[in-house]
Amino acid sequence: MREDLKKRTNSTSAIPEKQGDRLALSLLDWLTLGCISIVILFASHWGGVFSTPPQSGLMPTEGGLAILNGVGIAIILIISGLAGLIIVGREWQKPVAIGLIPGAAGAFTAMGIWSALSVFHAPQKAFSLNALAVLCAALMTGCLTARLARNRNALLILLITVIGAGTIAGASGVNEYLSYWKQGVWNHRTFGNFANPDFLSGFLLLTLPVTLAYFAAAKDSLLRLAVGFSLGIQSACSLLTGSRAGAGVLLISLIIFMLLCLALNVFKGYGRRLGIAILVFAVGAVLGLAPTRSRVVGKGDAPPAGKSGTTAPPVQNTMSAMEAAAASQSHSGEFRKYTWQGTVRMGMKNLILGTGIGDFETTYPRYALTAFTAHAHNGYLQFMSECGLPALLLLIAGLAAISAFTAHAILFARNSSGTAELAANQKSDFILDVVSKPMLLCGAAASIAASLIHNAIDSDWYIVATLMVLSVLLGLLCSLAREGAPLTTQIPRPLSKMMIAALALVSLAIIWRGSAASIARMNTDSAAIAMQSGEGAKAVESLNNAADADRFDPEPALNLAIIQAAINRRPEALQSLQKAVRIAPTGRTYYRLAQFYSKTGDLPNAIESFERARIAEPHNLQNLKALADTLVKAGQQERADLVYKDMAALENEPYGKVRAMPELVETDFANAHVGLGDSASASKKWELADREYSLADTILAEYWSRRSQEMEQSISPDKRKSIAELYEVMLTRWIFALNNLPNPPSDKIQKIKAEQSKVHADREADDQALQQLQSGSTPSSNP
Repeated sequence: MREDLKKRTNSTSAIPEKQGDRLALSLLDWLTLGCISIVILFASHWGGVFSTPPQSGLMPTEGGLAILNGVGIAIILIISGLAGLIIVGREWQKPVAIGLIPGAAGAFTAMGIWSALSVFHAPQKAFSLNALAVLCAALMTGCLTARLARNRNALLILLITVIGAGTIAGASGVNEYLSYWKQGVWNHRTFGNFANPDFLSGFLLLTLPVTLAYFAAAKDSLLRLAVGFSLGIQSACSLLTGSRAGAGVLLISLIIFMLLCLALNVFKGYGRRLGIAILVFAVGAVLGLAPTRSRVVGKGDAPPAGKSGTTAPPVQNTMSAMEAAAASQSHSGEFRKYTWQGTVRMGMKNLILGTGIGDFETTYPRYALTAFTAHAHNGYLQFMSECGLPALLLLIAGLAAISAFTAHAILFARNSSGTAELAANQKSDFILDVVSKPMLLCGAAASIAASLIHNAIDSDWYIVATLMVLSVLLGLLCSLAREGAPLTTQIPRPLSKMMIAALALVSLAIIWRGSAASIARMNTDSAAIAMQSGEGAKAVESLNNAADADRFDPEPALNLAIIQAAINRRPEALQSLQKAVRIAPTGRTYYRLAQFYSKTGDLPNAIESFERARIAEPHNLQNLKALADTLVKAGQQERADLVYKDMAALENEPYGKVRAMPELVETDFANAHVGLGDSASASKKWELADREYSLADTILAEYWSRRSQEMEQSISPDKRKSIAELYEVMLTRWIFALNNLPNPPSDKIQKIKAEQSKVHADREADDQALQQLQSGSTPSSNP
């Protein structure tokens, strides 16, 4: 039987036995494969964010493995670079000729080079270098996967690794949902280990079709049981994210999978297996349906209870829920539409080299039509705006080359009587063996197709875990398609010495970037711990070490300025802030420098720095308020009024009406109205002051009524305190303005005084509740 299998395999792949032996993996190959597997599994837990994870200033991370939330991506880069160096040694000693896919390698190589050129345009070089390192690591990982998967066992191990990554992500998401469900929050959208639920959904779109295919194709019963459990976990978590688009694309991916199975005649003999796989998927999806269903039909769709425990007719409640859901979907669509328009503007202004890969968060505010967003909600538009149109065309060309090659292989396999299949009753040589490799090809193709579609409505490929898994699946797809394609469509060729040398340099660059980022993050965390312990000198030393480790990152200098200003070393603080501006001339660094000038009384330099920040971020309300307030201090009231008016005008434009989180009240618009009201009062224009204070009151009263909601609690305590103070002060000034009208409206004045008394009482109650909470006691309640 074994000899018969060997003959069949050789005849279908058209590779002689001697050639097959030469393609066997060496120890170094297996070490490389191990590194790739570690990277994929590691990324599923600590790579669910952008290439530069968010920093919490000088707040220390939690103990244990929490430090990996900051340096996890750096470790992924280091291990990826090591994998590249290992394969360099192996290929240098004994080059192996592998069938290349025409056009793919050239397109992706050119894309990587073009992306590297875009770094020179980036104002925030650290972000760009991190993103470029991740992109190079992904491209290299995909290339290595395509080469290593020439070995059947290596291919199966990598597929199981992808399934394992999906299991880790799915289990984390399910566990998170259960913790909320126990508290009665049944419609919680789970994040898992990812930046937001939509990104978790995008990741599972890559792993789910492959898991389903492997479950249907696995030969070992215990393995099928384990993969079936993973399939159920992943399908449940996919719906628990509450991503409507994700659910729709998932359905499309299943249709694509079925159509590909039909094209390859996979249903013949394996229809029952596929039916069971679909059933397991459906059960998991139904169990996780609640959050997605709540976003489709509305969160208030639970029917109210009637008399004697019966259920009242839900007609009216269902209508309001559907209206709420429709409004939510409409807002989400509007926000994406304006974000895409702003991204296109950004790309058209930087058509050739873009603004710098990975630097969207820094550069986009200059072109934004709506409020802040960290990504473009469209990976293709974002890549075009960051790296230029040529880079996007090269990306499309590479993907098209792989797609065309896969389609050719499918057509060839369909028309050939010698499709490489393993009969289900044959004895397995390896526990991961499968009954049908074409079924795996269908699963990998469906996964990639799903990601291609979803990336058009979210920037999925900017999430490190998603990009790394996508690269591995593309490599596996190339390998699976290569087995079924005739040799006339391939070009067996070893890596040249020049290519090997280039791979070594890229690997070293990836390791350097990962090492620099990790050392800088760890030193920043050490500085935070030192500050918490009152060791200022040690904190300064750690931040200096962080700055030395990563000379492209302005964060150590910005944090150092905070400490230096706190211990009254103002000249050193100014030098640190100026250094941060030199490293990264962005709106954020100029704003921090302007704040320092303002606090030290250097108003001319403060105004100049605020204006520079305004050029980088024209609609940043925080910066506009600070600029206007500084202009007032400098006696430039007319210029201040113009800035306040610009802020107020934004309130009625898409920037103020279409926001990423519409449930969060934008209180900065109230600052503009209060500023204009104060200016009107100073000029004794009492009616104008009344109007402006009234507009401010509308905003602040809405915020005040919702201040205890979870979304509003995300605002920093300092800002919540400043909003409360602004509210009380505004009411006092409003009353003063009304009393100066020719006919003071007594009823209106009394109403405002009552509102002011309530705000004051609420503040006292909030402060008392906070003190009791901090002391660990429970507030007493009246009977």
